[in-house]
Amino acid sequence: FASSSLDAGWKVNASTGNTIEVKDGSLEIRARMNTYAHVERPLDVDFVRATCGIEPAPAISWCTSLFVYWDAGNWCQIGIIARNGGCYYVLEMIDGKPHEYELGQCPFGSLRYVGIELAADCIRYLVGEDGVRFSDLAVRRRPDEYRSVPRLLVVGKGHGGEAGYIAADLN
Repeated sequence: FASSSLDAGWKVNASTGNTIEVKDGSLEIRARMNTYAHVERPLDVDFVRATCGIEPAPAISWCTSLFVYWDAGNWCQIGIIARNGGCYYVLEMIDGKPHEYELGQCPFGSLRYVGIELAADCIRYLVGEDGVRFSDLAVRRRPDEYRSVPRLLVVGKGHGGEAGYIAADLN
């Protein structure tokens, strides 16, 4: 994300008390632990590469991430968690079952770039230091549950609304 404002295609979705705003061309997300705060937009295109810069904050599955979302039981994410001084984190929710991977050390507390690339037969999880050049962190088989065109691109922390959990504060 690099803009002076969110265009009309982006929808803000956040737990009460959390904030999302554009500051100095970047999206600033402030959220309590185990709550959500993200922006989302219709994707409606397949075979796509999406990337973003993340300055991580403490969290695990609710870490600030880039997500591609098909439906409530099928989505994938790449983010950065604080464990072991910082590492890349991938979660694939497939038919309602989470598959989590900690993939490689990453300096925690500095801006890092991540990406997701959808190919016909695989998903590439990408990392980079400059937002221009990326390398494959992991290449995973694209499951049958991800074979349709994804509905949403999501950037931020946790899930809510359509991509929601049903616990009181977790939506």
